[in-house]
Amino acid sequence: MLPKLQPDVCPIGISVLAVSPYPEDHRRLTEIFQHSRWQIRIATNLGQAVAILRESQVSVVICEHTMPDGDWRALCRQTAELGIPCRFLVARRHADEQVWAEILDAGGYDCLSKPFRADEVYRLVSLAWRSWNDERNRSQQSRSASATQT
Repeated sequence: MLPKLQPDVCPIGISVLAVSPYPEDHRRLTEIFQHSRWQIRIATNLGQAVAILRESQVSVVICEHTMPDGDWRALCRQTAELGIPCRFLVARRHADEQVWAEILDAGGYDCLSKPFRADEVYRLVSLAWRSWNDERNRSQQSRSASATQT
């Protein structure tokens, strides 16, 4: 059983991108994040999301499952092609084990249920950030080891 993580347990540098065409999602996530030291950026479509991801380091993306200009898989593929590492939490109103397995198989980190609950958002963003940070640290250590060997 994993401990319940709160935003003040993780570093200030957690940056999240919320990608959704729904203003109520933006309001709710902004409301949840205002009680933390985390940063949230908002995009209403995939094009805006890619522009934000190119400009700034984002460790976690909360993306609506289906968007008017594509779906979360398209954004996940674009970030991989651009070499932008981040963890995807896919927002769904109704998710069962089949949807969850589909998300994991397609490269997502986890499924985030809607309507958003603060404790669940904190927990999943914290775990996704830790996974992202662990991968980043392993990558840096690997590059350092390679540099010292040459």
